[in-house]
Amino acid sequence: MNIFQGFRKLLFCVIAACTGMVVGYQLSRVLFANVRLCLGIGAVCAVILGILAFRFYRSGLFLVCAVLMFFVIKTLLHREDWWVYPVSSLAALAAGYSVFLLEKPAENISETSDVTEEKGKDKREKKSHRKREADEQKERHARRRQERS
Repeated sequence: MNIFQGFRKLLFCVIAACTGMVVGYQLSRVLFANVRLCLGIGAVCAVILGILAFRFYRSGLFLVCAVLMFFVIKTLLHREDWWVYPVSSLAALAAGYSVFLLEKPAENISETSDVTEEKGKDKREKKSHRKREADEQKERHARRRQERS
């Protein structure tokens, strides 16, 4: 597995957890007045979103980008009209879809893996060649012993 892909997934998991904390806290603050309850709900959202983002990397990318875009557009429009939510939702879907278009696939370090495979192949060939030579030498010694007897 490419080490950079794992690092990228872990970094994204941390970003998703932070996003989950903020979103969970803000949503629960609207519903409840208790700050400790809001922090607890935010922590639960952070853990859930972080785990989902790590487990389902591409879905996590879509989800986090869509949620962030929804709240950014809603904040920028700063109105409570009916059209704010559909516009924010469309922008969120567009941002989530653009993630799939802009995502780089996990790059294999093909040169390094090819070199490693070649080294391993060379070692295996040398080992099998040595084994064949040793077997041939044993056969020669066995024939000589039989000829002497």
